Amino acid sequence: MTTDPMLLLIWHTFLSSAAGVALLQWLKKAKWFPWLQQVGTTLPNRIGAILVAIAGVTGIHYVYDPVGHSLLIPNFTWAAIGAGLWHWAQQFIMQEFVYQATSNKTAVTPVSGK
Repeated sequence: MTTDPMLLLIWHTFLSSAAGVALLQWLKKAKWFPWLQQVGTTLPNRIGAILVAIAGVTGIHYVYDPVGHSLLIPNFTWAAIGAGLWHWAQQFIMQEFVYQATSNKTAVTPVSGK
């Protein structure tokens, strides 16, 4: 087991992307989840992929105060928003890479040698 922070970050990004792709593919096949489909729903599928990527990296923590009836979101700054957008972009790109490598069934026609 390695403790190299960069290697751990790469594995975390890759594995959470693979889990996100697996979740999206499972939801596309589920008859009870009509918003994502295998064929013909590009925009909903893309929105689903964006939401899964956001869920994979945001790390936004919240605390509900039952006495004051308020939802507290600590350390929510412009710097945190900027870092979150950067990490979301990384996650989305890795997720798209994993999807294209494992799930996209686009046929490739081989070029004839003649």
